[in-house]
Amino acid sequence: MNIYFDTESSIYKEKNRKLKNCITINENNQTYYYEFNIANKKALITYNDDTYLDIAIDEYRKHNPIISIFYNKDNSFYKAFDEIPTYKLPISCIQPTKFFLSEEILNNLEEYIDEDDQIYIPVAIIDEEYVCIDGHHRLMYLNRNYEKLVNVYLYKYPSYLNDFIYLAKENNIKSISNVKILKDEEYKIHWNGFINDYFEYK
Repeated sequence: MNIYFDTESSIYKEKNRKLKNCITINENNQTYYYEFNIANKKALITYNDDTYLDIAIDEYRKHNPIISIFYNKDNSFYKAFDEIPTYKLPISCIQPTKFFLSEEILNNLEEYIDEDDQIYIPVAIIDEEYVCIDGHHRLMYLNRNYEKLVNVYLYKYPSYLNDFIYLAKENNIKSISNVKILKDEEYKIHWNGFINDYFEYK
């Protein structure tokens, strides 16, 4: 089975592709499409076949655990998970764990996020400070649009994140406004290169 977030297939709405809300599964020469239409902490799922619906939901929630209620494409209730508590934090007090961001991804957020879309960022408390685990591009999007606060939720984090925090601070990256924005190709070279080197020699 091959399962992945699909940003290319034209069967999906462009907004959902760009915001990484589409999962495609290939199995036994068949392709299964699952599109997550998000409204706050809820998702309505459209699909061509429900065979791997639960697998698609589980994969989606690995990266979006804040989404807790799922509906079928006919708007009928399908499944719910325990809701994760959220609260607001000043954006300026959150320590990043990325050193580069993609201008293309930020432009996609600017184009496709609606004013009433709720943004939630997973954070951890490490050494008495709030640390961004994921969602750096969304955090920068809010910062560039003059927002002062962000919705956050506490979530588990990998141990290697401590190294990323150290390296970020060594490079004077102490808030999202310090993170460098690169052209997409440069971003892939610098950030993906760093990630590959880090885990190769870890």
